[in-house]
Amino acid sequence: MPVPPASFETPQLLAALRAAGEPTRLRLLALCSGQEHSVSTLAEVLGQSEPRVSRHLKQLCQAGLLERLREGAWVRYRVPAAGRELEFVHELLGRWADTDALRLRDAARVSGRTDREAAAVPHDDSRLGRSLRRFVTAEMPAGERFACALVVGSTAAELLNAGGAISRRVVVLSESRIAAQRLRLRAERIGADCEVRVADLTRVPALVRAIGLLPPLDAVIADRLGASAAEMTLILRALRARLAAGGRISFFVRYDSLGQGRGKVVEHPLAHVRRLLGEAGFACDRLQPIEADGEHVIAAAATCASFHERVA
Repeated sequence: MPVPPASFETPQLLAALRAAGEPTRLRLLALCSGQEHSVSTLAEVLGQSEPRVSRHLKQLCQAGLLERLREGAWVRYRVPAAGRELEFVHELLGRWADTDALRLRDAARVSGRTDREAAAVPHDDSRLGRSLRRFVTAEMPAGERFACALVVGSTAAELLNAGGAISRRVVVLSESRIAAQRLRLRAERIGADCEVRVADLTRVPALVRAIGLLPPLDAVIADRLGASAAEMTLILRALRARLAAGGRISFFVRYDSLGQGRGKVVEHPLAHVRRLLGEAGFACDRLQPIEADGEHVIAAAATCASFHERVA
């Protein structure tokens, strides 16, 4: 037998009807039922000011018909993922004709904006990006994938493909809202299960705090983070704290970001990277110099060292 829809008590039902029973708010429900949107996107599509749209969104959220999702300073809205409010919205929108002129116009405007944003997403990777991606995926056994991987760094957009290849879910730290939008579009295009968070990648204390808020990770792809060995050490230790036992890191370092060595002894760059990883609690498995597009990079693959390995 079919399961009957969840019911509302009188106050909740009246609140839902009042919230949805207004032209702008009905349009907002339709727009947010298909995908998540920011206030700026919704204001552009509706042709209204952001403060006015924000007031309508607040009423819909208070009635439980929309959810407010915060990522740093960025807020997006969507219909609830489950529950009686979701059933109510679907039933309501099912009564609104798909051929209605207003609904068609809003859908066309969203589609046009998405097409413009997608056109801004680079489809061709650089030679360096392809080389880094091959390094990440080279030793991953066929058919095996991690549960959750982090991608962070200057070529996050290109390395998103590598993250999707080695992990079922990818979390990306992005340096700006615009970059985050492009990453989401790229993730949608390649079919990756991806969460994008905005973080300051240029200030190490802020980046370390953002890393500390991440979910547990099984793999990390970190590209050219930190301007010095001291900064890289702080970042590596923060990443090590989020990785599960046996977790893996692919770490890329610019040659010119490595210091002059220890004291008066000039340390070979490969040995320097190996030492940095070891001091942060990683066992280095593989090192490879990579040169492409005028960039000189050291690529390192490492796993979380066990306690005995670290004290040996």
